[in-house]
Amino acid sequence: MGDTRTGALLLNLGTPDSPSVPDVRRYLREFLSDPRVIDIPALPRWLLLNFAILPFRPRKSAAAYAKIWTRDGSPLLAHVRALARGVADALGEGWVVELGMRYGRPTIAAALARLREARVSRLVVLPLFPQYAEAATGSALAKFELENARGGALAFDATGSYDSAFAAVLASSVAGLALTLMLRRPASSAASARSSP
Repeated sequence: MGDTRTGALLLNLGTPDSPSVPDVRRYLREFLSDPRVIDIPALPRWLLLNFAILPFRPRKSAAAYAKIWTRDGSPLLAHVRALARGVADALGEGWVVELGMRYGRPTIAAALARLREARVSRLVVLPLFPQYAEAATGSALAKFELENARGGALAFDATGSYDSAFAAVLASSVAGLALTLMLRRPASSAASARSSP
């Protein structure tokens, strides 16, 4: 059965490893060094990043991350891992579902390595962004293509033309996860979210 399995690679933007200043700095450096994120020539982007952003922003961002960090770590990573587990359960044994982050971990390269080890014969690549943006979807797909070519390319479909059964399972998993998260949200955080500017 190993060579007839299909892989599903869920792509998301990423998160720091922890809310510590060094981890946030490392994440911001990787994220903001991407020319698809800060769309200016390389030298001005490097100067902006190293003299205006990285000396100051990591401490402020780390404090913000610390406020939302959970016992499971980054909320984004925890929720996307739950989504990946739900998709894997719904798709069944014929599928291998992996998660890759464009910035940070788990990396796209590591996810592809696990898919190669599982000997998938086909790969569906699904960026988890609500619409196309060059800085998110474009960058994640470009990184996927680069890493896929480096490690012995897997045949893949990133066009959105995957079969309707996969689309239905994914939609159901996303809807179920969203409902679960809404039901788990404390009333005070829902009220504060509504009163935020």
